[in-house]
Amino acid sequence: QKKQNTKKNINLEQKKKKKSTKKIQKFEQKEKLTKNKLSNIKNNLTVTNSHLSDLQNICGKSFQQLAIAHYKSEIFPHQIIDGKLLSKILQITVEEIFMTKSEVGLLSQNISSTIQKIDNLTTSKKKEKNKKNKIAKKIKLLNSEVISCENTKNEAQKRKQNFEEEAAALNELITKLQVNTVHDYTYKFSTEKLIWPVE
Repeated sequence: QKKQNTKKNINLEQKKKKKSTKKIQKFEQKEKLTKNKLSNIKNNLTVTNSHLSDLQNICGKSFQQLAIAHYKSEIFPHQIIDGKLLSKILQITVEEIFMTKSEVGLLSQNISSTIQKIDNLTTSKKKEKNKKNKIAKKIKLLNSEVISCENTKNEAQKRKQNFEEEAAALNELITKLQVNTVHDYTYKFSTEKLIWPVE
């Protein structure tokens, strides 16, 4: 009975172990996907930072050209220099710089939250692996209990067989003794009455 109960417990623990293995696989898949997502976000951030740098260079050059145009118009008033176009380009570039900076901020936040997710997944995976290891140890212990039960059963069967052999030997001895000791005792007294104190 103990062996059967232990085997049931082993089956339950093996089911738990399978569940745990599936959970670990899910954590690993999520971790892989999240790392890929993080890599993509980092690539996007690199591209966006490069774009931001280009915009800042364009802005700087446009500002220089606008400043040069302004000074030329001061020095050479008879030359017509269209500063409106340059100022419009500068304004659009500045607006795009602000938009790109906000995009960089969002990407940085995404990187932080994604790294946090990866850390959480790694922690959960480690916990699940520890749980799985504990289950595996318990299964090993239960298997050794099954072996112990089988050994105990074998020893008990040997003792039972010895007892049965001893009981058979004792029965045989009792039979022999009964055959040898059974006598038909008959005795006749010489008189009908015996002397005192025997009636």
